[in-house]
Amino acid sequence: MQIIRPSLEELKEFITLFPLFEQLSSELTTEIHTSPDKVFEMLTPPYYWSEIYEFSFIEHAIIVLYLSGHLSEFSDLAQKDHPYSEIITHAKSSNPEIFPEVEDDPKYVIGGMMALSKSIQSVHHYGIPLNNQVQRVKEGSDQALFDAVRIDRSIISNPTIADRITTAELLSETEFFESLKLSLNGPKKNRYKVYGPLRYMLLLLDEAGMLDEMTDVEQYRLLQEELHLYNPTSTPHTLDTFIRRWREETST
Repeated sequence: MQIIRPSLEELKEFITLFPLFEQLSSELTTEIHTSPDKVFEMLTPPYYWSEIYEFSFIEHAIIVLYLSGHLSEFSDLAQKDHPYSEIITHAKSSNPEIFPEVEDDPKYVIGGMMALSKSIQSVHHYGIPLNNQVQRVKEGSDQALFDAVRIDRSIISNPTIADRITTAELLSETEFFESLKLSLNGPKKNRYKVYGPLRYMLLLLDEAGMLDEMTDVEQYRLLQEELHLYNPTSTPHTLDTFIRRWREETST
């Protein structure tokens, strides 16, 4: 599978959608809680969404953007001249296997939106999305698994996490399951809510391989002067300090 690498212009357009994604996910959650029968009529088994966390954060977001074309709020995304249409077309041509057929099954839209909402919530709490947490589990981090479960309990159905839990069962790892039980209580605190959009953009730039190619001044021009994602009284130096601290927080 080829790695999807959007252009800088596409990422700049893309970041503006995250507040709308969060709003729609919140509305969907409310609908599920207030009218569960109505929602579950649209969910034909299997409807778990945890496999989407196997993709990168960029790929996950692009898939949800594609799925969201079936919602009225995103109907203009289907237009050929829309700036997002090219990125979806490119991603579908290079990675057709990751795009589900959704025309007659709304479960993919619901699952994709809920999963992205959970991944954004993970950014607020732990500084990284659930996609990155799953990657860390692959690299041997049980803490990443526990942190992921605190955000999305259904992630235990993810293949990577299910394999680790199965291994713990085979080896009778009592301490592992004690920690897993505690993680079902949910996240402890919302550490990284401040500058959420800036953190999303840093993640997207980093995954696209662009962040390291930019100088401090270029980062400041993009993230503050153009996108206004940081403190209006900041300087290139203070933004660079924030980015270096962000790298330290998300690399552990």
